Amino acid sequence: DERDRRFDVTLLINGLPIVQIELKKVTAKDGVFQAYNQIKKYAEEGLFKGNIFSTLQLFVISNEQTTRYFANASPKDMDKKFVFTWRTTNNHKVDNLYEFARQVLNIPHSHRLIANYTIVSEDQDNRTLMVLHPYQVHAIEALFTAAMKHQSGYVWHATGSGKTLTSFVSTKLLARKIGIDRTIMPIDRKDLDNQTTSESTKFASEFNTGISSG
Repeated sequence: DERDRRFDVTLLINGLPIVQIELKKVTAKDGVFQAYNQIKKYAEEGLFKGNIFSTLQLFVISNEQTTRYFANASPKDMDKKFVFTWRTTNNHKVDNLYEFARQVLNIPHSHRLIANYTIVSEDQDNRTLMVLHPYQVHAIEALFTAAMKHQSGYVWHATGSGKTLTSFVSTKLLARKIGIDRTIMPIDRKDLDNQTTSESTKFASEFNTGISSG
């Protein structure tokens, strides 16, 4: 094989490559998606399978001025709609690579993103690694902070924003920390009940969690 493939930056956690960063020059036109296309090409060539790089969970692409992140996936499941911009709790975009590194890739932030906010979705045909949007991360951390203070609260998310996944991950994190063994979700109609049960079941296999509908 005459191809000379060299990854730009690899971040290791506990000795394993977990985060891969692909960089382009600031002057590169549409550089951030040149980096995305390069990662997809690597995946198509099988460079993330059958070796130590099969442990990769997160990709970061940047031309220094624009930075994005997305979860590892098979080439057929890679889609630009799953490439996210990091935002602060005040909804300010974090585009600069060095600020992104400070807020997202630093320790312990990167460890929390991988351990708490990436999750496997599984159905009969496919297993997909998902990483949460920043607004989901901030919502879950706000819930967690309130729960630790024995306070109540709520999260408002728009239609299609991943409310079921936000609810599921927050429940699992609270269960780990303070021992919640059951969560009840009131639902006002049968079709939504079926949808919620189906979506939650996709996430539950990773945690050996039972889902029941009443």
